[in-house]
Amino acid sequence: MYAYAALTFPLLVVIALLPGRIAEHQASALPSPRVWDLLRQLQLMAFIAISFVVTIAITINSSFLPLYYADLHYPLAWVGLNFMVAAAVEIPCFYLSGRLITRFGQMQTVVIETAIYAAKYAIMTWAPKAHIVIAAQALDGIAYALFWSASVDMVNRLAPTG
Repeated sequence: MYAYAALTFPLLVVIALLPGRIAEHQASALPSPRVWDLLRQLQLMAFIAISFVVTIAITINSSFLPLYYADLHYPLAWVGLNFMVAAAVEIPCFYLSGRLITRFGQMQTVVIETAIYAAKYAIMTWAPKAHIVIAAQALDGIAYALFWSASVDMVNRLAPTG
């Protein structure tokens, strides 16, 4: 906790020093007509539904990995190492994701990412040794970066202008 607090404090200082901005207009209580235009985009709504299912897998990984480790009597201190491996792999994958999306297309990239998640969870189903679970987290980092990059690109394409 102390390390987390020490790392968070400089962030708070930077945020406090950022220039403030006054809202140009007050938000209304009712959604604007543009929201209804957005909701009528069937492809976008279908993609959001697909994304919802995929993010369930992401959330399961984050929420239940410590329980998985505890149930298999793996060292709980290594749970953080899992997330570190995934985050370290995400960085170059986010960098390369644009090239992959250009080469394969947005939806195909989402399919590839979903297959990577499936492979990762198939590996974890057999409850391998802890070091293999940690290595499988690299697949999580790849899938996470590809999913979010392709998703942002897809929503940008499917959402109506404005």
